[in-house]
Amino acid sequence: MRALSRRELLSLGLPLALSGCVAQRLEYSTRAVYLDPTRAKPGRLPFETGQILLSEAPGPHGVLFTLAPNRFFRFTHSAMIVLDERGEPFVYDMSAEFKPTLATTPPGSLHGGVRKTSIADYVGIHLYVEVFDPPAGVDRAKMAEKVRQIADDGVEFDAHWDFDDSDALFCSEFVVDVLQAGGAPRPPLVGLTDNQSLRKVLSWFGVTTSESLPAAALPREKLVAAFSRWPTRAAGTAYLEAKRELYRRFTPDQNIGDLLELDGLDVKLRPPIERYLDRAPLLYVSAAEAPPEAEMRARIRALADEELGPFTGPEHG
Repeated sequence: MRALSRRELLSLGLPLALSGCVAQRLEYSTRAVYLDPTRAKPGRLPFETGQILLSEAPGPHGVLFTLAPNRFFRFTHSAMIVLDERGEPFVYDMSAEFKPTLATTPPGSLHGGVRKTSIADYVGIHLYVEVFDPPAGVDRAKMAEKVRQIADDGVEFDAHWDFDDSDALFCSEFVVDVLQAGGAPRPPLVGLTDNQSLRKVLSWFGVTTSESLPAAALPREKLVAAFSRWPTRAAGTAYLEAKRELYRRFTPDQNIGDLLELDGLDVKLRPPIERYLDRAPLLYVSAAEAPPEAEMRARIRALADEELGPFTGPEHG
């Protein structure tokens, strides 16, 4: 596939600063909405080395990355917990920031590597976070050692989502490398979208591979905790279901510019999409428990019909 010019890229309604696992500089009041009752300890949260975090950040990039795989996944970013010598939990993830340079392609302006963050700071910059145990039987000490090795080696962020390039890593690839060090097998990769408008954008950003690994495709075990900017877990789930509905509607003939619009050197959600995503969690801010999946999904689809118009095409994903 030939390279796209900047003019051609802008005609798609797409950003010049975009890649997986790009850091967000937004903060919200985030609270625990679920803690595993079997691990309750007074004054302590149930964090252990090797636990996997799946998260969703605010803004348009989470929506864009949701559309990239050839089937739907709930989360677009992943990280791992490692306890320090005092037993304090820290989150390690592979992340990058856009820094304007004289580079001729977007990947040349993305810079990053392993980021070490406190639990509070990490959940504070996300809309919704779930924490899972790693696969059973992994060697967590070896996993912690691998995390520190990658950080000490200064491995850079991989803007190309390329699992065959071990010199740079993106978020889920980092977690896979750590899990493999602990004895877990490498999970199968997932094909990327056939949508031509989105494939052109991925190519512009250096992503020419036909498959990769979404964060939510990582192997994991029991849910340990959940954190949300909304007061209930059901509200966080509703946001993820709202993304699912956008994915269902994003058929191969759709243009990514139908969801996003150019805003300087970045993108923003088109107003109807933003209103829809803002309203979905509010349907469940007072819900003590999440309703059955089918009931929530039907309610989210009704909201999408109201905000975005009825969907009559073939379903996607």
